[in-house]
Amino acid sequence: WPEGSWSEGSWSEGSGRPGPGQRARALSGSGRPASGARGPGTHRDELVDSAIRRGRVTPVKGTGAEALDLRTGETVVHAKWGEGVVIDLRGVGDKAEATVRFPGVGDKHLLLHLAPLKRA
Repeated sequence: WPEGSWSEGSWSEGSGRPGPGQRARALSGSGRPASGARGPGTHRDELVDSAIRRGRVTPVKGTGAEALDLRTGETVVHAKWGEGVVIDLRGVGDKAEATVRFPGVGDKHLLLHLAPLKRA
């Protein structure tokens, strides 16, 4: 095997892919997937690396929920999880976070800048 690669088992004859119960993943010396290697996260890593090289950073459009001035115990409505109760708040501005308990869903830790929350 080339230096920096990892494999478990052997390749299936002629298929170019691991056989049943086997897996293989080529890594570069940096521990990242080698050029041309495909696997979970590889495409995302390539996109991120490409964006960093180009110096492009796309600002995330916030929801404005950080400006709601929420208080512990208040009822809020989330676009996906419905009505919930704020059980904890921390941070300020676009770094403000809330823990909200949604019945039937559980506790969710939300970055208010991005969370689609409204007062009930």
